[in-house]
Amino acid sequence: MMRSKQRGFSLVELMVALLLGTLITAAAVQMFITNQRSFRLQQTMSEVQETGRFAAELISKELRMAGLTRADGTESGGVIVASSYEGGTGATDNDELRFRFFGTMDCEGDQYTGANDDALIENRYSVNADGDLVCVGLIDANDDMAFSGGEVDTDGVTLVSNVDSFQVQYGVDRAMTAGATADDGVPYAGNYRRADQVTAGDLVVSVRIGLLVRASRDSDVQSETPRGFTVLDNELSGGTAPLDVQAVRRLFIRTIKLRNYRWDSV
Repeated sequence: MMRSKQRGFSLVELMVALLLGTLITAAAVQMFITNQRSFRLQQTMSEVQETGRFAAELISKELRMAGLTRADGTESGGVIVASSYEGGTGATDNDELRFRFFGTMDCEGDQYTGANDDALIENRYSVNADGDLVCVGLIDANDDMAFSGGEVDTDGVTLVSNVDSFQVQYGVDRAMTAGATADDGVPYAGNYRRADQVTAGDLVVSVRIGLLVRASRDSDVQSETPRGFTVLDNELSGGTAPLDVQAVRRLFIRTIKLRNYRWDSV
């Protein structure tokens, strides 16, 4: 007769052990998948954060030079505003930002190599059809306060990609109190206007930019309809262009106070 200590596992015991092993393995696999998705999401959010901050900080830094004059007092023109720079109120419409200053390097990294200490520079920021935020930098190499011929650069340089919306508003110095006969000497953006709302008599003392940036790849974490965004004066509805693809997005808003303008006009 076989002693009990020499007996093997029963079928029931084997089935229970197999079931427990399967459950443990399934839980481990699920935890691994969850961690992988969480890692991808964090990586994507970091990408969007870095992209948006880089673009916003770069434009802000360059814009603070707008209106910088020469040592002899020659004015550069500062922020250039025209109705054509307003892209429109549609969800897929993007604005354009232009400004001038006296310096030695434009937004493309091109250096002025002329005989003077500096040259008139114009930086133009816009979004192309591929969703790239592009800057075209012009240098007045001929020193004639104009841009023509070989000075016009149509190529530009891509700063960041995957920009769903780029909007610009201009802070106009507040209107004087009724009956006032002199400027108050205090630059204050009483209201912000689109490019097509700024008139010749308005003094722009600040600029507000809005950037909606998305991740370089579609999101596999969420499957519902993409959320909507309000980028300054533009309403973007989720599920329609440019928000017709589910992706991680972030909105960046910057208000930049201008440093160089005619103080006798404030």
